[in-house]
Amino acid sequence: YDVRDERVLKAERQKDLFYLNRKEDRKQYFKIIETLGEKEAPISLNMFQELKYNKHEEYERLLREQRTISRINSMAWSDEFKQRVKDIYYGFRKEGHEFTAHGCERFIKHEARGEYSKEEVLAVLSKDFNYKQASDDRPVKYYNDIQVVYLDDGVEVLNIIKRKTGWKLKGRLNEYSE
Repeated sequence: YDVRDERVLKAERQKDLFYLNRKEDRKQYFKIIETLGEKEAPISLNMFQELKYNKHEEYERLLREQRTISRINSMAWSDEFKQRVKDIYYGFRKEGHEFTAHGCERFIKHEARGEYSKEEVLAVLSKDFNYKQASDDRPVKYYNDIQVVYLDDGVEVLNIIKRKTGWKLKGRLNEYSE
């Protein structure tokens, strides 16, 4: 029995995992490149595997990004509008916020109507959850008449709605509790 440093054993197991899964990981990696483009995808297969096996949160974020961009690409929108939606997605992500394709599209629609600005939305996004939708329990941030609805995971913005002043919360939003 060879007594080795635990770090060495862990590194060896990790290399085995990388090797054993390389074929499937390669397929997944190239699918991500196909969807996101080389500019947004991880630099190499090795880097992708590092994310997948050692940096779970970053890997999950990459999968959400792939899902969102794939959804945008599949929409029956003009190429120009698809690019606008992607710009909104990456603009908010740069600020630390993730949106679904629908969330981006809704932002563009309501911003164009003058219902709110990016700065107003960022101010709401920086606050804590304070409600849940009564209909489906999705987490909500509702401040200054702007309602930001998240997917159940509380990570991705699903919708942004500008409510009229005096809008009745009762029966629509419940107090937030984790």
